Amino acid sequence: TAGKLKAAQILFAVPAGAGAAEKEAIKKQADSVYQLLQNGLKFADAALAYSTDKFSYNTGGVLPEFTFTSYDPAFSSVAFGLKKDGDISRPFLTSLGWHIVQRIAVTPFKVDLNDIQAFEEWNAKVS
Repeated sequence: TAGKLKAAQILFAVPAGAGAAEKEAIKKQADSVYQLLQNGLKFADAALAYSTDKFSYNTGGVLPEFTFTSYDPAFSSVAFGLKKDGDISRPFLTSLGWHIVQRIAVTPFKVDLNDIQAFEEWNAKVS
């Protein structure tokens, strides 16, 4: 978890007050899209077609680079748990809804604290 992650997501938002049937329908949609991805659908195409994240769907689901503490711990645990670039998570639930995440790249934190940018990143992380 030491570093920044570049990832993309497909969000299947669960509206506040959604009933059990609606929640189950959203989960089934996430599972169906995951199967399409496993069968070769490009992640960016799936994000454009299915994601309800209005900030990232039109960029193929790509999120700004983030640290472990940038998002909900459930989201970060799965995203940072992906082992290699290109790996895709199974659908998982957070307070926002169901997500599918694809790892793009990890940028480790620099350890040269004489480098002012590295020091500021390190200091922000430990503060």
